[in-house]
Order: sequence, then C-alpha cells, then structure tokens
Amino acid sequence: MLIEFSEQLYQELEHQLDRTEPDFGDPIAQFKTCLRYTKQALEQLNAHTAAHPFTSNNEEKQYTKQIQPRFKALEFYYYELIWLLCNRPIGDRFEWMVYYREELDAVRHFLNRHVAYYQQYKIKTMGLEDVLTGEEFTGRWMGSAVGHGALPPGERTALFAKFMAYDKLQDYLLEQLKMLREMLREIELLHPQGLRGRQLHWTGDVCNLVELVYGLYETKQVNNGEASLGDLVNCMEQLFQVNLHRANRIFIDIKRRKVLSHTRFIEQMRSAILHKIDQEDAYIPMSFRKGYAKH
Repeated sequence: MLIEFSEQLYQELEHQLDRTEPDFGDPIAQFKTCLRYTKQALEQLNAHTAAHPFTSNNEEKQYTKQIQPRFKALEFYYYELIWLLCNRPIGDRFEWMVYYREELDAVRHFLNRHVAYYQQYKIKTMGLEDVLTGEEFTGRWMGSAVGHGALPPGERTALFAKFMAYDKLQDYLLEQLKMLREMLREIELLHPQGLRGRQLHWTGDVCNLVELVYGLYETKQVNNGEASLGDLVNCMEQLFQVNLHRANRIFIDIKRRKVLSHTRFIEQMRSAILHKIDQEDAYIPMSFRKGYAKH
C-alpha cells in the first residue's frame, strides 16, 4: 500500500512540477511554487506513514532508503535553484558563465568529498550492485572509507537524497552553460569583429525595454508576428546584455501605473521623434522647400 501511494503521489508531483518549471517569466517565483508543491507532497507522505504504520522491516527500509529520499531530493534541489538564482550576479552573459562554472565546481567538490558514498549511490542507481560486488572491485568502486566510521542509516539516507539533488543540479547548470554558449555564438555571428569590440548595453530603465518588447510583440513586428514573447525577450537580452528574467513581473507593474501613463516610454519616444523632425524641418531653407513643393 505504501509503495502504490508513494508512486502515485510522486507522479502527481512530477506533473505539477512539469507545468510550473520556468520556460519564460520569473524563474525564482516559479521555483518557489515547485518547492511549495514538493513540501506539500512530503507532508502527505508523512501523514500517510503516520496513519499506516510499516508492516515489516523491509517496508521501513524501502521507505527510508528509496521512497523518502526521492521527495527530499526534490525539496533540496529547489532550495538550491532558488539560492542559485538569487545570488546570480547582475551583469552580462560572460559573468553568468563564470558564476555557473563556479557553482558547478562547488557541486563537484561536494561530491568528491563524499566520493565513497557517491560511488555507492551511482552503483545502486545504475543497477550494478550485482556486478560490482567482487573483492577485485571493492577497492576501486566502493572506496576504502566505507566500513570505517560509516554513516548511520539516517544520515546516509539524507546524503543520498543530496546526491540525487546534486545530479539534477549538475544537469541544470550544464544546460544553462550550453544555452549561454549558444547565445554568445549567435552574437558573434551577428558581430563578425567579435565580442571584444564595442558591445551594446542597455543603460536605461529596464521597464522601458520591457515596454518596447511588449509593443513589438503585440503589434506583431517580428517574423510576421510569429515570434513569441520569450523569443523577443531573449533577443533583447542578447543584444543589450541585460537581464529580463522578471519581464512579466515588470509588465504587471506597468499595468498598475496610476499617475503615469501605461505607455510612458513609447510616448516619450514619439515625442522625441516628432521633436527631431520639427528641428530638422526648421533648418530646411525656404527656397528648397518651395522647389520641393513643386515636385
């Protein structure tokens, strides 16, 4: 009964997480939602085990070694993701790449510190326990530290949950680094002289750029209107080396403007262009104007 309940609960949780994990918008808020779903699932799991005591030692071991760590791993994973994004530096893509590499190194350093137990975890997850149990493999695969001051079962369970979370975190960091490299490669193609030359940086208010992005999107100016809002956000981020991951939240703030216009920046642009036209028209000689009018 425990196995069936936990499996159904985990599938429901995965479905919630798949619908919530960020594709565009505010990733921190969305990861917080994922964390909330995970905590709720853990509460349900704990309530179930309290109402239905274990029927055997094997069932209890399965719960502590397999079932609970899966849920705890997700909880730890989303804590780490939120912390990762909250501490990401405000800067260009180069700074983000350095930051993600440093975080990846920190994850791998943790795994290396617990290499003996991490090897056990990997052997178990890959289903190689029956293969790598001979004495000739013990020293290489199991590590000499195991068996000498081994961790208590509870601590080992928590550690294995961290291993599961850090494996997912490594995948996330590697995917982010891959995306950043692809973005930088696209920018290099657009700028044949390379990124070491002059770069464009958005130095105005970020909400002005968001207003511009939504204006382009709603008037369908790019790719015959087929470009998504996320495409335009990514494009502006690459072009101007600016962080727009909170674009949807900023647009909500724009909608809430009471005293100022909802489209203040676009109206400022309109006024500036009209002023420019008026200034240039003012310097056109009258004789040229008359001659131009005849044509």
